[in-house]
Amino acid sequence: MKKAFIYLMTFLPLASFAQQIPMFVGTYTNKTESKGIYIYNFDTKTGEATLVSTQESKDPSFLARNNNFIYAVNELPNQEGTVSAFSFKEGQLTFLNSLPTGGESPCFVEVHPKGNLLAVANYTDGSAALFDLETNGVLSKRNRLIQHEGKGVDPVRQEKPHVHSTFFSSKGDRLYVQDLGLDQISVFPVNKSGTAYSLAEESEDFFTPAGGGPRHIAFDKRKNFFTSYWK
Repeated sequence: MKKAFIYLMTFLPLASFAQQIPMFVGTYTNKTESKGIYIYNFDTKTGEATLVSTQESKDPSFLARNNNFIYAVNELPNQEGTVSAFSFKEGQLTFLNSLPTGGESPCFVEVHPKGNLLAVANYTDGSAALFDLETNGVLSKRNRLIQHEGKGVDPVRQEKPHVHSTFFSSKGDRLYVQDLGLDQISVFPVNKSGTAYSLAEESEDFFTPAGGGPRHIAFDKRKNFFTSYWK
């Protein structure tokens, strides 16, 4: 993965009168002076951002939010990555815990709509990891590691699998896993048992044009179609 700062903004729900909202920024810290995660007050009318606080974290290159919890993938150089959980209150993040992701260079994280399952994309290893979440936001355990095999047509970028993102559907009934290295999108049904959620063992796989390298997806308003963003 190219070493550059990565910024991601996650906003709390807006009321019609809201003007100041929290903005969370994740960065790379390796060989830089960055501390990790930066929290700003973002003015929705002027576009100005005012720094409120910082939270030390190693290479938190991508962030996801669920209510008052923030999750960051730690894209540690040349080693297995981690995913970290934080609580958010009064402009401050508090570290909860961290777990290994099962692969190198985790580059994406997303929380299930019900808030009790978390998915991570491990870019270098070409795998996707699933974690159970406690009601207090803590990462409980890694319950699944989906390992891809194979390669694509581009000898430089597709020499092996490179999972780039893991999106849950808005209803939480599917997980979409995008693999840049294999030109592949895997769709896993999400099963529910009581209050627990888990993935089906098998996926339905779709393939983009050779060499396209799907990174992310976006759905239309009716959720009937989606577009894949390629390299």
